[in-house]
Amino acid sequence: MAYIIGIEGGGTKTSAVLIGADGKEIARASAGPANASLHDPGSLVTAFRSIALTFKKLIPAKAPLLIGLCIAGVIDTATREKVRKAAQTVFGAQTRLMIDNDLVSAVFAAFGQGEGVIALAGTGSCVFGMKGSQKTKAGGWGHLLGDSGSAYWIGHQALRKVFEVYDEQEKVDALGVRILRVLSMNSPRELISWGQGADKAQIAQLAPEVFAAAADKNLPALQITGAAASDFARNIGIVQKKLKIKGPFPVALIGGLFENRPLLRKLLLTELKKQKIPAQIIQVKYDGATGAALFAAGKTGNISSPSPVKGGKGGTAMPLVDLSKIATEDRNPRTVKLSEVSTRKQVEMMIAEDERFLFTALRCESAQIAEAIDIIAGKLRKGGRLFYVGAGTSGRLGILDASECPPTFSAPPQMVQGIIAGGARAITTGIEGAEDNRQAGEEVMKARGITSKDVVCGIAASGRTPYVWAALAQARKLRAKTIMISCNPKMRGEEPFRPDVSIHLATGPETLTGSTRLRSGTATKLVLNMLTTLSMVKIGKVISNYMIDVAPTNEKLKARAIRTVSQIAGCPAQIAFEALTARKWNLREALKKIGA
Repeated sequence: MAYIIGIEGGGTKTSAVLIGADGKEIARASAGPANASLHDPGSLVTAFRSIALTFKKLIPAKAPLLIGLCIAGVIDTATREKVRKAAQTVFGAQTRLMIDNDLVSAVFAAFGQGEGVIALAGTGSCVFGMKGSQKTKAGGWGHLLGDSGSAYWIGHQALRKVFEVYDEQEKVDALGVRILRVLSMNSPRELISWGQGADKAQIAQLAPEVFAAAADKNLPALQITGAAASDFARNIGIVQKKLKIKGPFPVALIGGLFENRPLLRKLLLTELKKQKIPAQIIQVKYDGATGAALFAAGKTGNISSPSPVKGGKGGTAMPLVDLSKIATEDRNPRTVKLSEVSTRKQVEMMIAEDERFLFTALRCESAQIAEAIDIIAGKLRKGGRLFYVGAGTSGRLGILDASECPPTFSAPPQMVQGIIAGGARAITTGIEGAEDNRQAGEEVMKARGITSKDVVCGIAASGRTPYVWAALAQARKLRAKTIMISCNPKMRGEEPFRPDVSIHLATGPETLTGSTRLRSGTATKLVLNMLTTLSMVKIGKVISNYMIDVAPTNEKLKARAIRTVSQIAGCPAQIAFEALTARKWNLREALKKIGA
């Protein structure tokens, strides 16, 4: 009996499960995206190799191995062969491979066998069915031509509705308000330029707001969700007819929209009855990776009744992160009564804890902070760039600090850049699994064109974020300088590799256990303030303690510019004002005009 690896690859991530010869699950692994139509062979090899490395030590040396590869984008002989060659590169030419697309693994995941009908609602959508040797689908023709009912389709329809309502009523309705809020925009007009540059995933991420608005009885949102359910019901009926299924038949609902949006399931049931389609909704038996393993097993008869961990979302394995090694997860003995004391006492507790740890932590790392500043300034002086990389709060702090450099120092926007795991959406919303996506961390370094001229600064309060360390490792391969900032002194000497500078702040246990947006976030922001501010000082963007490259874009900043020029040049404010207006509010040029 062979060991079986089930691999399901998609446009967001790749999941895998290892099943032993006894049919029991041994381990799981994940990697970056793998789509046979969208990704090049090298990307497929990278994803498969990450999985292989995880499972390598768990498979006996001479044990027979069977791999089920159910990869999105396998649509013809060419894409099938692309997957085969990539897998053989990693697992060896003699390994037995069973290859199909991820719709097939979804059917096996849903029913435990290769027969049944599934409705898939994620970023894309379709209805797919298998009966004997017959396969058929309805929908799923891509976001430009179809995918009705998908998260993308719902998000796109919502954007259209916002402008329909705006045209009719000259106001933004509740759905529009939700969308503007989640995108941090102030006017529907801002949606125009955003929509022109937004990718499929970014538009799809608006879908939760549509369902939330529908729950509040917003009419446009109800129209959109109702249309989505109607299209799904229609497509289920089409697949039923193509497969010539008579009488009641089971349908499994798969994908994030069906899993997380009960309203869509409820509306679909209503539509099935309305359209007289005798479908019965069932619970999915396994996750997609297990479905891929079952596909391989079913094709070969290798195992008849495997017993891997069940669960439509991918198993119930206990997380392997050891929180005892993360200082920010320690419980604070001085704040155990935080929820019991008065508001005034709570405030005093927080102040006292910050006084106890914050500035001591910074002083203890002052030498490392100074070393980092010298490295950054040296690179910026030669035309290099500084990149902050983080997830969650850490990523947002990096983006905040980077965004403040152009107006404060007239620095080019590309000079200091913030990168957050999960992309722009993650700035305002938590993105599930983003911080654990190592491949995304590697890919973003390549995408930003990191070179030996640059500095990459990883930010992770815990010190362990996989996305951040993967980005730093890739940056080091590209010969960039690397800096790591954490609030976990337990990491010192335990890093996956040694960056050029490590700053591990001993900020102590948080007042609220594990909430690193508190003191850890404050300490991190203070360090970032120093990194950029003092680097800008060292490359000549400051005279004394004046910002002379500030961009005076409002009345307050213009008043500050007049005062700065006046005080540096020792001249009346009127002369400073005249010099600034003559030189288009360029402080350096104004000082030259005055002769200072």
